[in-house]
Amino acid sequence: MTIIQFMRVAFFRPMPKLNIWKTIYLNYKLLPIKQAVHFPIHLYGKWNFRMMNGTILIPTNQVKCGAYKFGFDTAGYFTSLINTLSLHTDSTIELGEEVRIGQGVQICLYPKAVLKMGSFSSLGDNVKIVDYQSIIIGKRTGITWDCQLTYFNSHFILDSATNKIFTICKPVQIGDYCWVCNKTVVMPGTKLPNRIIVASGSLLNRDYVKLELPERSLIGGAPAKLIKSGLLLYSKHLFPIDWLKIEILSVDCPVIWHQR
Repeated sequence: MTIIQFMRVAFFRPMPKLNIWKTIYLNYKLLPIKQAVHFPIHLYGKWNFRMMNGTILIPTNQVKCGAYKFGFDTAGYFTSLINTLSLHTDSTIELGEEVRIGQGVQICLYPKAVLKMGSFSSLGDNVKIVDYQSIIIGKRTGITWDCQLTYFNSHFILDSATNKIFTICKPVQIGDYCWVCNKTVVMPGTKLPNRIIVASGSLLNRDYVKLELPERSLIGGAPAKLIKSGLLLYSKHLFPIDWLKIEILSVDCPVIWHQR
């Protein structure tokens, strides 16, 4: 790739346009009328609504035009993916402040299921969420592109020795200030403590809170295991950055920089 090609991709890539009709429909369909008239949720790019029988809850201080821009804030890896939203009867999405969703995100909530996203949390491009009851994503947690979160295992498995069927549905809870890197699969029953970094391509399938992982740890693998502790996820929302000291810090303490 030449310098000119790189500059075109990095700075002149096409950005998704506001989808006016889908924005109007979603706000009036899923929000109370007093909130919908302010159009707090803006949808960008292509959207596919399969079922819209649920609700979206937002904080009162976010009832302002364009408080949420879904499908706009993208890492730039994909530019033409279609977002898909399916909310079955009595399902609910609870949003904190300034939640961000990229392109190609697919969210499916079954009846009475709840998806909670804490303030400043984000879903990267092409993330898939299938929720039968409860999936919680903590504040300032980033679920990066191509990740998958699911509340159930789809099919029943019989243990022939005990003649028992394994439980296939368990809630998922991701802590605050976590960074779940791309292509990670989050299985039912996963509980992740605060301030954990998950390496790319990992499989989360257990209660990591019970493992008493120290905060600021890096885990990875299939299934994910502790790799290293003492890592800091630097973000402009979390810590002020002194660029002159970054190199010094990286010698004494491992630093991972991730702009958000």
